[in-house]
Amino acid sequence: MIILLKNMVSKIFRIFAIVLFALGAFVACTQHSASVTKGDKPYACIKSNFADLKIRFGTKIKILDSANNAISKYYGYQIDTKGEIVFFDDRNSNSKIFTPLAVISSEDYCRIYHWSKKIVLDQPVLNEIGDTLKFFEFENEKTSIFQRNTWHPGFKTLGSKITRTYIDSVNIIVRKYLKNTID
Repeated sequence: MIILLKNMVSKIFRIFAIVLFALGAFVACTQHSASVTKGDKPYACIKSNFADLKIRFGTKIKILDSANNAISKYYGYQIDTKGEIVFFDDRNSNSKIFTPLAVISSEDYCRIYHWSKKIVLDQPVLNEIGDTLKFFEFENEKTSIFQRNTWHPGFKTLGSKITRTYIDSVNIIVRKYLKNTID
């Protein structure tokens, strides 16, 4: 009986977290965003030991090198603590190519940062297999924190549900700023 109750509370918590992520993304998208410029310092929600934090998300693909060894290549978005959104890509070279795209507001960045911390703390490392995967990375060299969650986009597994919902919400926020750079 107690185990059933614990499982039910756990499911309710997960559903609540998913609803909060979606609601936060909806609120972020309905707010008008003026042009934001990159500052010299990390946003106020960042403590000094997290000043070098990078949040990345995108696609991981496996390709074969000249010796038929499988190697992983990544492309997607990176957001730093000053709110700069950068597209990165290492599919066609030995080094990553970084292309600055936009800067997000401190409010939106801090929302993404707190969601990311929650994923890192609450979600065990997720590592599904496949040739094409989606990924989320939380990297802070200063504190030696690195976590990468990968999941197969074709499967909606229970283990990846919270991370998928988070990334969907972050994508909504990021697209809002990318749209502003195109218009």
